[in-house]
Amino acid sequence: MSTELHSFADDLTAVFCSSARQTLRGALGRACGMTPGERLPGPSAAFPLALRFALSEGGKGEISLLLAREAGALLADLMVMGDGGATWTEEHRDALQELGSQLAGAFSTSQSERWSQRLVFRASVGEGAPVPGSCCYPVELDVQGFPVHAAVITVSPELMTTASNLDHARTSQSDFGRTDDFTEGLSEAAPAPPAAAAPARAPAGGTGSATSWVDSRDPSVQRLLDVPIEVIIELGQTELSIRRILEIGPGSIIELDRMAGEPVDLVVNDKVIARGEVVVIEENFGIRITTLVTPEERARPTK
Repeated sequence: MSTELHSFADDLTAVFCSSARQTLRGALGRACGMTPGERLPGPSAAFPLALRFALSEGGKGEISLLLAREAGALLADLMVMGDGGATWTEEHRDALQELGSQLAGAFSTSQSERWSQRLVFRASVGEGAPVPGSCCYPVELDVQGFPVHAAVITVSPELMTTASNLDHARTSQSDFGRTDDFTEGLSEAAPAPPAAAAPARAPAGGTGSATSWVDSRDPSVQRLLDVPIEVIIELGQTELSIRRILEIGPGSIIELDRMAGEPVDLVVNDKVIARGEVVVIEENFGIRITTLVTPEERARPTK
């Protein structure tokens, strides 16, 4: 299988995880983490359960989430407002099917918007054997308040081919080679660097363009431009004992590790990429970026 098709599997997996995190949070009422690891060198072992999302409109192929029964029982039990402690029974299939339908709807929407073509994925619950030739990715399913469960995401060869065909069709009809979507709305006083120039890097603490270290004309980057990523604004952190957490009630005040007036962090995929100040936009909070974190700083291990 070509490296190009593998790159589409990487992209599809990243988009699916981002979409699934948001959907699970809404459906289960708990923060949920789902971050893919490096692509496995070969096929995954079979799992007892699989949430399969097959394309029924717009192409062929499927993406699947392979689960152990414990993970399936956790998701299904929380879906029906349980405490998450039930063991797996066949009655959980209906709840898992409903959850799968919500995940399929969210993923269908993200992919339809990404490719500007209607794509419909249908969910089903089955056994967890991957489709032959699939790319497989280990995943840690982290549901707030519960142990982390191991899972696997698989992307079938047919779905990779569908994404490749859609990408080629879109690129042939676009102006990607002559425009830079990342520069839209930036000040005219800071023109984009020439195509032949090496991407410039913003100095630590600088206020340069957020894309000054990215060349968005790179074809490998273009495929990622529409991938949704969860962005978190972090006001501060603290450590509390379990006793203190159990004592929390309405009116409780929790002191954070940040002084009043200090910048807040902009966090993407558990990495701080920028800092800024909190602003109010009509009735919503926002953040005005004041400093950028360089790629070198982001690559350092978190202390």
